[in-house]
Amino acid sequence: MTETLVRVPHSPMLAWGYNNSGGLGLGHVARVYRPAQAALPAGVTAVQGGGEFTVARTSAGELYACGGNRYGQLGDGGTQTRLTWEPVRLLAGTFVADVQAGIDHVLALTAHGEVYAWGRNHRGQVGSGPTEHQLTPARVIESGAASLAAGRGTSAAVTTDGQLLTWGRNGSGQTGLGATSDVTTPTASPLTGGVKAAAVDVGYQHTVVLTTTGELLAFGADPRGRPLPLRVPLDQAWGRVRAIRAGSSFTLALTSRGLLLAWGANEAGQLGLGDQVNRDAPAVIAFPRTAGPVTSFWAGDHSAAAVTFGGEIYTWGETRFGEGGRGRVTAPQTRPRRVTLPGGRRALAISGGANHYIVTLGFGPGPGLPG
Repeated sequence: MTETLVRVPHSPMLAWGYNNSGGLGLGHVARVYRPAQAALPAGVTAVQGGGEFTVARTSAGELYACGGNRYGQLGDGGTQTRLTWEPVRLLAGTFVADVQAGIDHVLALTAHGEVYAWGRNHRGQVGSGPTEHQLTPARVIESGAASLAAGRGTSAAVTTDGQLLTWGRNGSGQTGLGATSDVTTPTASPLTGGVKAAAVDVGYQHTVVLTTTGELLAFGADPRGRPLPLRVPLDQAWGRVRAIRAGSSFTLALTSRGLLLAWGANEAGQLGLGDQVNRDAPAVIAFPRTAGPVTSFWAGDHSAAAVTFGGEIYTWGETRFGEGGRGRVTAPQTRPRRVTLPGGRRALAISGGANHYIVTLGFGPGPGLPG
């Protein structure tokens, strides 16, 4: 992998939010309260953020990272903060198909189903066995992985045959292994009755699993520390769940009808339901009728964002770190509010980190509904 960093003169992405360690890759550490053009390495097609850093994947399967690096989460072999994008030290010939960033660790999935991990490892979230921090990528799954999830000290993977693997922080039983001790290597979580996993995501003290039959399962504890019921109640009228995202202590799910569901902690209005009341069961977030269905979404630490069919961006929840993208606001935002994008541009997809967001831009008609 070349060490030369080529910059895109006109980036197809915008970024805003928390930037105290330079995690937006803008070359400075000032907080960003409105969408700013992101200067990314050439060929970047996907971006994932952690607590104080961001990782970008290129079409060539390479990774670059910037921001806070106290635990080696940039994967460059050191612990120095980087204000500009630097290559992650992967083995020559490694093609990364997907990357997921936790608060301070990273998981990367290769085209061969391998999983590499690096960064903070105090709860075993890297999955390498010993709990020393990992400054460069270490292979923790040799083959068979299909998708990944990384949260606050907990990691998970779904295999090609629908098996769920979990490891890391487990004080609330969020690994689904029936105990509460931390798990330092990827371990199969039993899904009873022949159930197979299709997708997984993890928060601070909970894990949510989407099964191949469209059910939602949850492990761990609710915002008050009570054990979660295994099955999440769903209304068939909402359509089938197609995608899930876990925030710190809340969850979002997107259905085939383009409805966005929310439940869990709500102290900052991160459920987008117009109040700050916790919810034990999913409820539908309301968007303006003219916006159309939701096509892409992200759950941050205590905030959230979505892209609608019309290419509009909406944010809600905590705003004090600039997450709202609508200027200097400190009060919780309990309903989705539209973010103004530069003239003529529309959003295609959104991702981000704990307290920052990154939007992929485009022209023309909106993206389709999830398959």
